[in-house]
Order: sequence, then C-alpha cells, then structure tokens
Amino acid sequence: MEDLIKIYLKDLLSFDGETGVFTWKGGKKFYPKSGKQAGIITTSGYRKIRVMQVFYYAHRLAWLMHYGNFPLGQVDHINGIRDDNRIRNLRDVDACTNQQNQRKAQANNRVGMLGVSMCGDKFKAQISTRGKHTTIGVFDSAAEAHAAYLDVKRVVHGGCTI
Repeated sequence: MEDLIKIYLKDLLSFDGETGVFTWKGGKKFYPKSGKQAGIITTSGYRKIRVMQVFYYAHRLAWLMHYGNFPLGQVDHINGIRDDNRIRNLRDVDACTNQQNQRKAQANNRVGMLGVSMCGDKFKAQISTRGKHTTIGVFDSAAEAHAAYLDVKRVVHGGCTI
C-alpha cells in the first residue's frame, strides 16, 4: 500500500522539502489546477491531504516522499508549528518524546503555564517522565515555578525543543 501511495503522490503532487508545501501538478480531470496548494487545515492546525479516498496528515506524506517510507513512530514538528512540514522541521519520535515536546498547558490547567499548578496560595512545579511524576519545588510566583520547570525539562526530556 505504501508503494501505491508513493506512486499516486508522485503522479499528482509536487512536494518541496525546503518549504514543506505540497502542490497539485494538475492536468487530471476532477483535480485542482496546477500549482494550487494541496490539502485542508484541520481545526487542530494540521494539514491533511486526501490520497485514494483516505485523508493523511501532510507531515506523514512529506516523510514518505522524502525518505521513501512512512515513519516508524510519530512525526514531531520541532518548532511546534503544526503546518510547517519542511523536512528539517520534522523528526520521527516515539509517543513519549512527542508528548514531552508540548509547548502550552492543557486547557484544564488553572494557572495556564506548562508544568505549574496551584498548591494552596503558592505554585508547584512538577514534571512527568515515563509516567513518573516528580515535584521540582513550591514557589511564590507562577513565573518562578515555570522557570524552574523549564530548567529541569531541558535536562530530563532529551527530545525537548523548548
């Protein structure tokens, strides 16, 4: 199936690894005009392209076009921009490493800062590595807690690009 997708992609689309953009080659009935950027942006910010009636993430197709095979793990956008599919911005990582590259706090985080939560009237910095939670410390301000979290994160999360 992977080979069939590659043939289809090369026949209908051009991929520029420097810009990370897929464009339609055109000339085929029912396909967009030549030069038009392929795909749609999802609500989560990723670009998807329809290939043989199935939607694929553009970053996975970029990996396939450049390296000749789908990635073994997840494709991580190093700079955190979900539609930046330049080859130098993509890396094949496991799910744990990809999760460690989170750039913003989850929606349910009341403080709104990655790695920081309320602890009474103070702020606790905490980090998770492979399912193990470690408290870094308790601080007077959210900014201090967040700075401590980032310092530790850069050491213990090897794949961290923050």
